[in-house]
Amino acid sequence: MKEFINEFKHLEKLCNEIYAQQHGVTQYIDEMTQKSRIASGVIYGWDSDLAKLKRVRHIRNNLVHESDYDIDYDNSDIAFIRDFYNRILNQQDPLALLRRQTERIAQTKHRPRGATAAYQSSSPRIQPEQIAQIKNRSHEVSTTHQSPSNGRHRKKGNAGKFFIKCLLIGLAAILIRLLWFFVKLISEAAQ
Repeated sequence: MKEFINEFKHLEKLCNEIYAQQHGVTQYIDEMTQKSRIASGVIYGWDSDLAKLKRVRHIRNNLVHESDYDIDYDNSDIAFIRDFYNRILNQQDPLALLRRQTERIAQTKHRPRGATAAYQSSSPRIQPEQIAQIKNRSHEVSTTHQSPSNGRHRKKGNAGKFFIKCLLIGLAAILIRLLWFFVKLISEAAQ
């Protein structure tokens, strides 16, 4: 429980610095929710990240505020928080990707009028020097906070492997649902 809370605190602090106000994770979730209709079709993993962020925020709130809360998180939730923290620092998070996509569209010569208005992000842009300062502070504050790869940085060019892993996980989830459906169907037919 302590590890989950500590990882969430790191993410919350980073988001607080980005938005320059308290409850930064909630601010991030709210901005993603506002842009979901457009961005979910443009940014790969948008809906999944939004759902996981809401899940870890819900778990954190219940752990902190509910004394009799039945803990339902696992190591994958902690790994997600760490990974999302690192993705924000490396500007690979959903809102940063959306902002870059918006800039690409804006730079396109032959774009229809108003094409970029739907994609514009209201989140403050993090400057490279701010990222360096945040990375230094977070490294000084906690030596226990490591990336999901046990302190090693992810190599560039692993997007294909990541995509394949996500695809396999998605297929496994579909197969599990189908299996559950058939078991339910068979049990109803037997009655």
